[in-house]
Amino acid sequence: MQTGDIKFLNYAGEEGRRAVWVETQISDVRFETTKGARTTKDGNVDTDTMRLWIFDRTSGATNAYKPVEVWEALTDKTGFYTLKKGDKVELPTGEVFVITEVSRQEFGSPQMFHFQVLGA
Repeated sequence: MQTGDIKFLNYAGEEGRRAVWVETQISDVRFETTKGARTTKDGNVDTDTMRLWIFDRTSGATNAYKPVEVWEALTDKTGFYTLKKGDKVELPTGEVFVITEVSRQEFGSPQMFHFQVLGA
């Protein structure tokens, strides 16, 4: 497991025919990646995955996070992020993953509350 600055790329719609992504960087996020491949009749298929843990107590991440509906309604999304399937995550390694699953973990003490984000 590693810790670093993560960049979220939230899809904000289109201008003309171009996708618009809002970038937000969050510090001190724990993450791990798994490298994999599977073989098909057409060749190898990349099956790399990533997992993030965004703890409430770190990096002001809680203040910048907005639920999807709230984030989408913001006229100025600068400095805010949301966690939804289909958005992207850039790791400190330069790897970019698409979010496939998001869960909220509120077990134990409040210091352990966090989001867990999976991607491929």
